[in-house]
Amino acid sequence: MDESEMQAMQAKAESLGTKGRNLAVPNQQARIFLPLSIAGFSFNQLMSDSVELPAWNLVDCDRPRNAVFCFSKGRKKVEIGTFGKRNLRIRRINIVGISLDSARYYLDEIVRDLQVEPDYINWTYFSKEPSPGWNGFAKGDLTSLLVLFEQTYPGFRLHFVYRPLNKELEIKLENTRPDYGRKMRFTRNCVHGPDSDHACEFLSYSELLAK
Repeated sequence: MDESEMQAMQAKAESLGTKGRNLAVPNQQARIFLPLSIAGFSFNQLMSDSVELPAWNLVDCDRPRNAVFCFSKGRKKVEIGTFGKRNLRIRRINIVGISLDSARYYLDEIVRDLQVEPDYINWTYFSKEPSPGWNGFAKGDLTSLLVLFEQTYPGFRLHFVYRPLNKELEIKLENTRPDYGRKMRFTRNCVHGPDSDHACEFLSYSELLAK
């Protein structure tokens, strides 16, 4: 995908985004769908059993399922969920074996591609000494980073979740069409009480960059 194509996608996403996310969902079969690329995997990419990506190997999934593709590069693994057999457009990317710095780099990439900052960022960490078995993690260590882009593109919201204990990053599109059924909710209320081993805080994007 060259620079002119990316610029065209950005312009389209920006234009449609001003009209609200609950408009008609963009044509998922069109060549230009969403201006977003993660680890070399583009949300405009049409997936198939013969897909080839530089440095990535198409491999069998640990849990074979329909409309799911798996790749490996060294110790890093990627699992891609698509919209279905008839619509092999990426809807979810799971990357295992990446550091927090790499996850934050991918978040910066999303912000650059979509040209919008996230609506909510939830940073959760140990508030007490963790129990044995946490593999050396200590008080103050991050346990999850949850980021939500509420209105990045008509018909979808984007979730970004990093779990440092497993070194796992999940990026997924949630369909927000009014007739699509129940939606995942993102709350500003921390569920961890005073007796919990965890604490969380909500940050702006600039505050996250300063962490």
